[in-house]
Amino acid sequence: SNILSAGFQYFNTRDHQSVYTGKNVRDGAQIMSGAGTLIADEWLTYLHNYGVYVQDNFGILNRYYLDLGLRMDYNTAFGDNVGWQAYPKIGLSYILSDEPLMRSITDRGWITQAKVFANYGVAGTYPPAFAYQKTIAISSFQGNQAGTFGHVGNPDLGPEKKHSYEVGIVASLLRNVI
Repeated sequence: SNILSAGFQYFNTRDHQSVYTGKNVRDGAQIMSGAGTLIADEWLTYLHNYGVYVQDNFGILNRYYLDLGLRMDYNTAFGDNVGWQAYPKIGLSYILSDEPLMRSITDRGWITQAKVFANYGVAGTYPPAFAYQKTIAISSFQGNQAGTFGHVGNPDLGPEKKHSYEVGIVASLLRNVI
């Protein structure tokens, strides 16, 4: 058997926040008008993520299976030197209960089905928006505006990749009771 699937994904996040703080507001006031000190701040972040994937599952004799996949992602949070990122996966499985030598055990119901498998894959998380850019943070100092260093910038900033391994046995026992 052969099952091929492919697709694409796009998502974006946009976060616009405004913060207003009032100090020395009279007791019982429900608005900040008349506060002794008003402080306001605002920020906007956005990300765009593009992804495509292809996966193929090959089956031989309805017993042995090979699963191959590749996902490619691009995110606007990646640095200028970082392009599309690859996330491969591979899986092997074997239906042990379909072997002729297991027939006497499966016919008696001791084991209804048993599958042995092993998988490997890579996944990634993207960095925060604008973290790859050199930025300046503006704050107040002694009543005036002051500039400080924000992000140091990194044109090679890419995703944090995680490698995942899995090995196991899945079984139904005692006529699917367990």
